Amino acid sequence: MKKELVRKFFHIFFGTLILFIIYLLDTEKSFYLLLAITTIGIVLSYLIKIGVKIKPLTTIINYVQRKQEKNTPGKAAIMFFLSSIIILFLFQQEKMIIIAILAVQIYADGFAAIFGKKFGKIKIFEKKTWAGTSTFFIISFFCLIHFFDPIYTLILSLIATIIEVLPIDDNLGVPLGLGIVIKLNQFIL
Repeated sequence: MKKELVRKFFHIFFGTLILFIIYLLDTEKSFYLLLAITTIGIVLSYLIKIGVKIKPLTTIINYVQRKQEKNTPGKAAIMFFLSSIIILFLFQQEKMIIIAILAVQIYADGFAAIFGKKFGKIKIFEKKTWAGTSTFFIISFFCLIHFFDPIYTLILSLIATIIEVLPIDDNLGVPLGLGIVIKLNQFIL
């Protein structure tokens, strides 16, 4: 549990930092900054994978990453940065939609994992629990309600929750899934 708490602390802390960057800068500057950070992250991941010790980064990554991520050090962070870049590209003129989408992944995912580990007794899919999934849905709703009407927020929260439960990388899947649904809805309406 302690390892997951540390992992989610990093997730929420650095995610919040990304939101502040996007809020303070325009979307174009945010895009290029996150692109540069992602590129550096991919290079560092490769160096760590081939055995280069980059203190304290190697120590932190080895501590917080999950077993299935050992082949790609820092995979979760890289996937989140990639999804952030794509969302910034898709919604270049809609900074608040970018923030709403990324807030769902940062806060709903972070707190769902913590609540799921602490209170989750009933499994619904692999390692997902009712407690974690319910937390994800509720926090998604609160992240999105400030930007969309209540019915649309319920639908988006449900879609985000379904994506999060699927056996895909949620750091990429949730932001991209929400982004695609919102973009399609904009084209339809």
